[in-house]
Order: sequence, then C-alpha cells, then structure tokens
Amino acid sequence: KDGFLTSTLFQWQSQNQTRPAGADGQAIEHHEKGKIPVHLFVRKQSKISNRSAPFTYCGDVLFRDWEREGPITVRWELPEAVPERLYAEFSPQDRHQA
Repeated sequence: KDGFLTSTLFQWQSQNQTRPAGADGQAIEHHEKGKIPVHLFVRKQSKISNRSAPFTYCGDVLFRDWEREGPITVRWELPEAVPERLYAEFSPQDRHQA
C-alpha cells in the first residue's frame, strides 16, 4: 500500500509493531518538533539481478496524518510535487482502477 496518493502526498505503511502511542509512532508524528528531518526515497523492488535495487530521492517530507494500529498507515506531504513519471510509477495499483 506504499505509494503516491497525489503528486505531493505519499502513503507509507509502517512495520507491524509500530503504534501511534509508542516511541516510534511519536517520533514520526512529532519529527518537526524534534528537528528530525525525514527524507523520502522510493524504489519499485528491493533486488534486481540479485543486487540491491537503487532508490530514487523524492525530497523532504512532513508528517500529515495517519490511521490504524500496528501497522500504521502514514501520509507524508512533500513541499513540491514529484514529476509525473514518478507519481505514475509509484502510485498504488488500485489508484488506476478507480
């Protein structure tokens, strides 16, 4: 379910044990207060020909909101839109079926 919802909004699902009230959840939500920058790197797959696949850097992101419990689904806002090519390539597949 990770992917762009819009050209400036990225949805990411945490690991199963992450909870909003836990230390990791609080660090995510309050990263700006703690002056912790968050950067978005994306890739389509983890390996290509048995080697680690490269990432594409998309820029800084800011926490927008979340939903659920373990795992949590976090929505990150990008200050600038990503190029259409990246938006299309890294959008959840069900977005195209609407």
